[in-house]
Amino acid sequence: MVYGSINGVFEEQRIQVYPNRSLSTPALQRILAFFFAACAVVAAFSWAQGNIWAPIFALGNVAAVAAGLRAAWRASEACDLVFCTYVSDATSTRQTQRLVVENRRGQRTVRCEFDPLWARVVQQARTGGPARLLLISHGRSVELGSFLNADQRETLSVKIKEFLRKARERAVS
Repeated sequence: MVYGSINGVFEEQRIQVYPNRSLSTPALQRILAFFFAACAVVAAFSWAQGNIWAPIFALGNVAAVAAGLRAAWRASEACDLVFCTYVSDATSTRQTQRLVVENRRGQRTVRCEFDPLWARVVQQARTGGPARLLLISHGRSVELGSFLNADQRETLSVKIKEFLRKARERAVS
């Protein structure tokens, strides 16, 4: 999880939530290269012993493992962004503050806007699974941190409540 503010100014503050990922792209490439080399050595040895199908099955095995690791890697690129912005009112020259939530899952981005005066954070219990962290306003809801564990969701809940408190103070003043 990454919490941050740009220049320390509230108008530019944002909360960025990423899943836990302990492996960098070059490290993933090195692991795949090592796996490919190990499979090539075993397939070559088996082929030398008379097993003519070993290289074909090794190639299929490497392709399947690489595809699975790539899919897992792409799934870990998910991201939730929470930030405040100002939008112009269509009927007047006044600008209103909006709380914006963006859920990015691969190529798909879902963007929701809420009024910070009405938005609230709720943890909704689920049977057989961890509680969901929802931001709710006027009958609309968006889930935050679906890829986090329970302790991280609790920390995120506290951070977002603090963020909403600051946004409300800013909107009222």
